[in-house]
Amino acid sequence: MDNNKDCVIQLSKEDDILSPRYDGTFKSIFTMETPEAKIALMDFISTFLDKKVTEVKLMPNEPPIENEKDKALRFDIRCKFDDNERANIEMQLHPGDNELVRSELYLCKLHAGQPLKGKGYSEVKNTYQITIVANETVITEDDEFFHKFEYYDKINKVSYKGKTFPITIELSKLKKILKKDPDLMNDKEARAIFFKYGEDIKNRDLINKIIKKERGVRMAASTLLTISKDEMIRDKVFQEKKKKQDAVSDIRDAMLKGRAEGEVIGIRKGEARMAIQKSVEIARNLISLNLSNDKISKATGLSIQQIEELQ
Repeated sequence: MDNNKDCVIQLSKEDDILSPRYDGTFKSIFTMETPEAKIALMDFISTFLDKKVTEVKLMPNEPPIENEKDKALRFDIRCKFDDNERANIEMQLHPGDNELVRSELYLCKLHAGQPLKGKGYSEVKNTYQITIVANETVITEDDEFFHKFEYYDKINKVSYKGKTFPITIELSKLKKILKKDPDLMNDKEARAIFFKYGEDIKNRDLINKIIKKERGVRMAASTLLTISKDEMIRDKVFQEKKKKQDAVSDIRDAMLKGRAEGEVIGIRKGEARMAIQKSVEIARNLISLNLSNDKISKATGLSIQQIEELQ
């Protein structure tokens, strides 16, 4: 908790706030080149890693982009801290069936990307994968919204003392916490509630109490309010929302209709070729949305092997 009132901000009932859970909005909150965004990012990392981060550097995974607003929307939130530890932070609206496996793979890639030439293994730094799951539950064994995993021999009760840490934040598990007095919420709970209900008018009084109490949330809310008034960003978020909704709708329609192999029998060769090309095009779009290969296969009729070849 930080009661520093260096940024006086409250959300009014009239403010049309974008959802902080959409990818473009979420990334903008942390990657805009403003003091507020930088403080919000350091606060978020410090809170969920339980370590004080005093400096953070964004690590883009694509060529530089000239337009500042567009860069913020397209940045992958990969960052390096003052002690050279690394983290990848992402928001997942519709996780695939193998979300935890996918997250672990990204964690391994980021960890293996450390520059080790001329260094010993003792200099390998910790790497974290922070996955925020917006709408669904990926860990069904309990009702805790926050988990930080590490290698551990549960039979002999011995830690592996590894350097990679998958972290999950499941916003679907916050209903009980929503009923708590903001003054009784811990730091993780307050920030999770903001990202789950930040745009919700029904809970605006609660969100404003959290904003007043927590400096890091104030910084995030300040940036969210600014980008919510930006028409270019609003349009990009709308297009993103529509694309994801269309993809989910396509999957549901395809699963209802089914794609029995006998359906293609008797189709002229040219039509069959066009159908395959269309399936490949749809598959590429669904891959870009990080959907599982199983769901993409059901939606397109392509085999798992064909989908893997497109990745």
